[in-house]
Amino acid sequence: MAAMVATWNSCAFCVGAHSAIAVLGMDAEIVEACRADYRTAPISERLRETLRFLEKQTLDPAHLGADDARTAIAAGVSPGELTDAAAVGALFNIITRYANALDFAIPTGADFDKAARMLLKRGYS
Repeated sequence: MAAMVATWNSCAFCVGAHSAIAVLGMDAEIVEACRADYRTAPISERLRETLRFLEKQTLDPAHLGADDARTAIAAGVSPGELTDAAAVGALFNIITRYANALDFAIPTGADFDKAARMLLKRGYS
C-alpha cells in the first residue's frame, strides 16, 4: 500500500523503500505488476478494492465517500482492514509529499534492500 501511494505521488525515494519491503512479502513480479496497473495485476479482489480506495484517497480525495467504502467492504475488505488501509494511505500521503519536498537522496537498490530487511526485523509490517 505504501509503495502504491508513493507511486501515485511520484516519490522515487518512497517507491524504492516500500517496493523493497513489499518484495520481501510477495513476488517481485506481483509488486511490479501492481505498480504498473493494480487493476490487472494478479492480486486478490480484496487487495484490488483496497488499492482502488487508496488511489482515490490519494488522487481525488474530495470525491472519496461512503460508496467507495461500501464497494471495498462488498469485495470482502473488513471495516477494520479498510480503516487500517485508510490510515496507511493518509500517513504515506504525508510522508511521500515530505520526501518529495525535502528532496530526499535516493539510495541504491542494495541500500533499499538492506534497509527493508532491517525494518522488517524491527517490526515494520
